[in-house]
Amino acid sequence: IVLGQRIAYELAVWHEIITWFPGSGQRYSSFSPEDNFSNLLGTYMGADALRSPKSFEDGAVDAIADWLTKLKPSPKKETLDAFAAVKGRWWNDTLNPVASDAVLRRQFDALGTITPWQVSGFAPCSGETAVSLDVPSKGPANENLTTLYSLEFGIPSVLPVAVVALTGGGGLSPITPADFPALITHVRSDAKKPANFGPDADKP
Repeated sequence: IVLGQRIAYELAVWHEIITWFPGSGQRYSSFSPEDNFSNLLGTYMGADALRSPKSFEDGAVDAIADWLTKLKPSPKKETLDAFAAVKGRWWNDTLNPVASDAVLRRQFDALGTITPWQVSGFAPCSGETAVSLDVPSKGPANENLTTLYSLEFGIPSVLPVAVVALTGGGGLSPITPADFPALITHVRSDAKKPANFGPDADKP
C-alpha cells in the first residue's frame, strides 16, 4: 500500500512538472498552491480505504470523513473569505480561468514533507498549525521503498533540450524520480521570470 502511495504521488509530481512547459496546454495549473498537498492527501485517503475491512467504496467514504475531521474544514463563508484574501496575490480574477496569469503563485515544495500554505493575516488561520504529510519512503520492515520499484518516463517532446540535459542521463536515458529535484528547480527558476507569473511566483 505505501509503495502504491509513493508511486501514485510521483506520477502526480511528474504531471506538475511536465505541464509547466509550453506545448502541454496545461501550464496554467502547473504547481498550483494546493496541488502537491491535495495529491498526496489523496494517496493517504486511498491507503486508509484499502486498509479498511469494508468495501473500498465504503472505506473511501470513511477515509474522506476522517481526514476532513483532522484537517478542520472551514465553513463556506470562511473559505470564500480566504479566497478573497489572496485574490491578486495567489490568483487573478480573470474571465479566462486557463490564462497564463490566472495563478500568480506556485507551490514547488513537492518532495519529502508537504505542508499546505496558510493565508497570512487571515483570522481563522491564526494559531492553527498546518497539517504536514510525508511522502512515503519506508516500507513496513523499514526498507527503503526506492529499492523496490523502478519508475521511468520517456523524454517528451515538450521538454526543451537544455532541460533534458539537466537529467541524470543527459537525455540518453529515461527520466526517473531521481531527476525531479533538478527539474523542479528549473521550473521554480523559470516561474520567477516576470514574463511568466511575476517575481514572487513561488512565495507563500
